[in-house]
Amino acid sequence: MAGSPGHRPALAALAAVLAALAAWLPGLGRQSWVGTEDFRARIAAETVYAGDPLVPRYYGRPILTKPPLFYWASGSVQRAAGERSPRSARLLSLGALAATAGALAWAGTLWGGTSAGLLAAALHLLGANTWKNGANGEIDPLFALWILLALLLRQRPGTRAGLASGLCLGLAALTKGPASLAFGLPLLLAGCPGGRRAREILPVVGPWALLGLAWPLALRSLSGLEGAVRQDPGLALGWNREAVLDTLRYPFALLLAGAPGSLLALWRLRSSVRTPVEDRLLRVGALAFLLLMLAAGKSTRYLLPLFPLLALLGALRLESRGATRAFARGWGALLAAVALAASGFVLLGSEAPAGAALPAVILAAAALLLPRLPGRLGPAPALLLLVLAFRPTFPGTYVPLWEASGEDEARELGALLEAGRGLRSLAVARLETPRWIDPLVGAEGLPPTAPVVWFEERRQLRQALQEGLEVEAVLWPPGPSGTPLPGFERVFATRLGGKRLELWRKVGPK
Repeated sequence: MAGSPGHRPALAALAAVLAALAAWLPGLGRQSWVGTEDFRARIAAETVYAGDPLVPRYYGRPILTKPPLFYWASGSVQRAAGERSPRSARLLSLGALAATAGALAWAGTLWGGTSAGLLAAALHLLGANTWKNGANGEIDPLFALWILLALLLRQRPGTRAGLASGLCLGLAALTKGPASLAFGLPLLLAGCPGGRRAREILPVVGPWALLGLAWPLALRSLSGLEGAVRQDPGLALGWNREAVLDTLRYPFALLLAGAPGSLLALWRLRSSVRTPVEDRLLRVGALAFLLLMLAAGKSTRYLLPLFPLLALLGALRLESRGATRAFARGWGALLAAVALAASGFVLLGSEAPAGAALPAVILAAAALLLPRLPGRLGPAPALLLLVLAFRPTFPGTYVPLWEASGEDEARELGALLEAGRGLRSLAVARLETPRWIDPLVGAEGLPPTAPVVWFEERRQLRQALQEGLEVEAVLWPPGPSGTPLPGFERVFATRLGGKRLELWRKVGPK
């Protein structure tokens, strides 16, 4: 890469950021809402439009399971975009993903050269989990960025680096609350240059503690939080047979979701020749993984901050062994095989849209050619270009095949709207899917208010009805007993996204 040595980290970071934006931005809104994306987007919109940055709300009910930083930032982006849609909800996460790739390129260039920096970014962007969830409109991409920055900044000695690292940990705490402990504690125990001396630890702890405690302490002074949904305090104590099985699967989730970076980092673990920075980062990653396994509530999303760390360690390992060129050729050939298989499914399968065939064929050709480029272009830039070739087919090829289970959400939603025609008020229980709720009362888009009363549990809704709550209809997933609602009749029932859903309308005069 051109430029003086002092400019190479910045240029490598810029290349990684542009690659991420170019790969994800064009198709960012093609895929409909996934998982709880629309739940987060609705909370974010309400948080900003209500003008209360301390109390995230969902249909007016305080949601205090997560701090407000993500919701405030995401809601501001949606408001600037002028819409609440999958695209606008994912813009913040895409920015976090691009910044993560840039940070990896910067750090890798500083510690292993330009090739290592670009390779670290490419490994993360080509990672299995990043393909699927890298820019989803969830909290985790932003949280992972803060954690990565905290780890990288702390690798420089000195008070200023410690304060910057602590600030990032504090922002992580304002994004995902106590989850920052799983990474902050290992950073203090094993990730500070100079060991665990007070002068190295205190600059980190100060901003982290100040920001981490600011929101819970502020909530204690607020009123009107009755009925708020709060984090279950037994999350880390709810061990049962299912939690044990989840824990046994956790190491495999780390290896598969973080591949190929996770496999290369495991190879790095076997090396007896490592720099002090690599040793510290490996210890932090291992301790964080052990702490994450202690919680009974398991999800691959909790592992997300580890994936860029593993990509960086894997890239440094390849550079130190002079194996980057061989890896680029091998990995490019593997992705070429995947691309050919994907294009075959698109061309021969009936479930995929016809428009997905062309990008799949282009992908196959590009993946076949790119393994031959390292000789002229260099292995790391070739892999970074492979990101551009591989990503665009995901929304048009993989997802339709993956979701082809006989369900048609658009058709079922149309039937639900017909059954709920003319509704002006609605009670909802347990549903975190505004895409099914808002159309019933004409509340699509950015306006956060709607004639909807939301309850976390079915029993809470039943109790409210018994106490005189007046609504025209109830939308909920029915309980196992199927007990009818007095004064209501069931007018619609279906199964969407693996969930049962029923609409009950009030009988008699409204």
